Amino acid sequence: MIERNIYVPKQLVGIVNRAIVSESLTKSSRDFFPQDYVGKKIERDGFRFHHSIIDVRNEYTQVNKGQEQGGGVLFRQLYSLREDVKLQNYLLDNVLNKIHDNLDDIVLLLRSLLRTRDYKNVVDVFRISPLKGSTNHNIVSGVILAHSMIGEFKEMLLMIEGMDLEECDVVVKSNIFQALIVADVEAYELDNYLETVLKGASKSDIYHLMRAAYNGGNYDYCVRLGESQGSGLKVTLLLCRALWRVGEIERALESFRNIKVNDDTIILVPQIVNVGIQIQAFQEVKKWVKVGGLDDTVVRYLDGIKEGDLEETLQAFADSIERKIMLPDFQILKCIRISNDFKTTLQRLFAICHKDPIPLGIIARYSVMYGFDDIGQQAFDLLASMYLCKPSDKDVSTSLFENIWKTSRLDYIDWAFEFIIYSKRYDDIEQGFVEKVCELAKNTQWVPGEKPNGVRIEQLAEVKVFESLIHQYGRVEPIYSPKPNLVLIVNNSVRIGGSERQVVNCLRAQGHQSIVVVYNEHINTPENSFIDDVKKMEIEIMDYSKPSVISNKSIDQLIEHFLSLLPVSPTLNPGMKSKIRNLCSIILQKRPAVIHLWQDTTNILGAIAGLICGVPRIIMNVRSIPPYPLPDSDFPEKGAKYYFNNRYVRELYSLVLSFPTVKLCHNSKQGIQYYAKWLKMDAGGIKQLTNGFDITHSSRLRHKVHNNLPIVGSVFRFVEVKQPKIWIQTAYELHQMMKGKIRFVIAGDGPMMDEMIQFADELGIGDCIDFLGYHSDVLNLLNTFDLFLLTSSVEGLPNVLIEAQSMGVPVVSTDAGGSRETFEDGITGHLVTEPNPKLLAETLYKCLSDSAWMEEARTKSVGFFERNFSLQTMFGVLSDLLWSSGE
Repeated sequence: MIERNIYVPKQLVGIVNRAIVSESLTKSSRDFFPQDYVGKKIERDGFRFHHSIIDVRNEYTQVNKGQEQGGGVLFRQLYSLREDVKLQNYLLDNVLNKIHDNLDDIVLLLRSLLRTRDYKNVVDVFRISPLKGSTNHNIVSGVILAHSMIGEFKEMLLMIEGMDLEECDVVVKSNIFQALIVADVEAYELDNYLETVLKGASKSDIYHLMRAAYNGGNYDYCVRLGESQGSGLKVTLLLCRALWRVGEIERALESFRNIKVNDDTIILVPQIVNVGIQIQAFQEVKKWVKVGGLDDTVVRYLDGIKEGDLEETLQAFADSIERKIMLPDFQILKCIRISNDFKTTLQRLFAICHKDPIPLGIIARYSVMYGFDDIGQQAFDLLASMYLCKPSDKDVSTSLFENIWKTSRLDYIDWAFEFIIYSKRYDDIEQGFVEKVCELAKNTQWVPGEKPNGVRIEQLAEVKVFESLIHQYGRVEPIYSPKPNLVLIVNNSVRIGGSERQVVNCLRAQGHQSIVVVYNEHINTPENSFIDDVKKMEIEIMDYSKPSVISNKSIDQLIEHFLSLLPVSPTLNPGMKSKIRNLCSIILQKRPAVIHLWQDTTNILGAIAGLICGVPRIIMNVRSIPPYPLPDSDFPEKGAKYYFNNRYVRELYSLVLSFPTVKLCHNSKQGIQYYAKWLKMDAGGIKQLTNGFDITHSSRLRHKVHNNLPIVGSVFRFVEVKQPKIWIQTAYELHQMMKGKIRFVIAGDGPMMDEMIQFADELGIGDCIDFLGYHSDVLNLLNTFDLFLLTSSVEGLPNVLIEAQSMGVPVVSTDAGGSRETFEDGITGHLVTEPNPKLLAETLYKCLSDSAWMEEARTKSVGFFERNFSLQTMFGVLSDLLWSSGE
């Protein structure tokens, strides 16, 4: 009889007893965690629970009794039907326990495990099975790849040495190539291997090797192979994907455009369309859809997203539901994100798909993850009703339990757990869900039924997992020998933006060595980022999106064990696991004395990686206001997307800040107050690192341009938090007061730009406003402004106001974040506490009407800037943060 050995916490035993049809309980040992993890051990009170699901148990019992009479036939049928869960339920534990040793069945099991990418069990089964030493090259090469995937590189290399490549087909050679890539072997070793396997290689062989490079994450090698060795349509399509991955967008599009319509390509039109969608070659995709006579629903949907046309996208979504075309999760997420009103869009999507369980589950999940529990609960309730009414519909049960798990919300997971008990259905899907719940409970302090202890429900699986991980394995002493003068500066990118500019300024500080670490280095181009500035300083740039090997095996196992408990879902896995793993790898490789982290999510993941490795000092830098408010917060809400991306950070800030090596800093005094109240901590525990600017550069560029008509200008992105509509309304009010003798200039782009241009036209002032779009030379542009107007609802310490002061431009600003700290109210500018267009216009009119005040404000603006925002001032504070031993 098959026994699935599942841990059940003591508090759950009564619940699970009711849920499982046949069971036996035995008292367990207390050790449920490998003892080689950093020399520690987890202890939990609990039980080992041996249970059997009736249909599985009976079928397996019959197979055991009559193994010679066709048990293997059943396993072959399950494998052919891709019933991997059932096949593994039948065989895995019995093979591992050496109860079942039929060689053919073990081969089927290994193939099934490889197909489902369960690499750890592949290695475990192979180690104890009679296949050890097998000449079945396909299986052995898959096992080699599995060793690589779980970091068992020494054993992997020994197995490769035992292979005779001349006897191997291309699948085997490709698996070995991918294993070597994942193991991050030296480039010359890859070259030597390829030199051997490319002799006499066919077009098909090149394609398989390219796939191995692509799947292993070495897109550069995939491009190299495709361009130097490859030919044929499949090679071209894979080359397009790889070029896109390495940031060679134009080359990818050009390669795709060069695919000709002929007999060979006609039969592969669906694949061509899929690749075209991936690389966003929408015009070409339309052509191929017509050539192949395909349904154009998906193309219309993607076109709507590209153009930001919500109505067209929603219509195409409705058509996809009617025609049973399943859109991927991430494409539905893109539809939500092109909207300015996420909640209304989710409600409309819910209304469209309320009868189709698969998209309904996705909408329910995203509603919860965006913080709209009313929509999410309603959608999940509807799915639960379908589940009770359609007991044989696998789409319903899969959608319900998979999407609840992917929310990562423990209150929803708790509800689903109890719902399984209530419904008394224990098929594979339900069993898998219960096993994940039990595994989560085994490794954390959570059990179903636990009540949230916060003022807002952030009772998330990732919080519980990181609490367990860091409480047990977080350290203040390094597991490496730190380089005493080395700082790792970690930010998502160095693309043009306020935070990124200050990251680059920190790199200019003297007295220590810096390395900058970004995610997806290739997206930082000379046109959209400060990457050239970084390179001119000869600063090393590292990319933590690239897979890398952790030299410390225990750390790698630790991350794999804990992070694998989390769902695969946006903001969670696989990104969270790979980011922490790759940051740990970089830390252990470079051995910094300090890591300086920027922005909320990077702060949390970087601090966790730092605590795992014991980095001596961890500085987290925040800006703006916290990502979402609490009921007692006195700052505005930034929007649902900030909650979606950062819902776990508040609890985890408290966790990492409990370590004395971790410090938090902000660039404004007001921001410090906001974060202190949000985190329920003393404001004195948050240091201020104000923005710094090059005084000499500003002085060299400063010259006042005298205009025939006064110009009120601004620089901002057209997004909700900048309140562009209030800016345009203010311009209209001032235009009326000035009887038309005024001009306005706005530099910047963004999703609301077209809407605001239309709004200005509707007000009749479109001809008076110059919408410049993105502008690279902001300082020289500021020389043309008489006044600078900012109408934001959310800011950190706005660089644009500081830069306006540096150019001698007086400012008028709403009271957003640290705006009031960037000028002297009444002397170099005016703060308007209410975002009221008429009040703002009256303040601007008052300034423009007082020429003496304007002249004095220009002079004093420069002095205020030079006293408070020099690079030297910033560097002094930064040095104290990085190296001072005091509090």
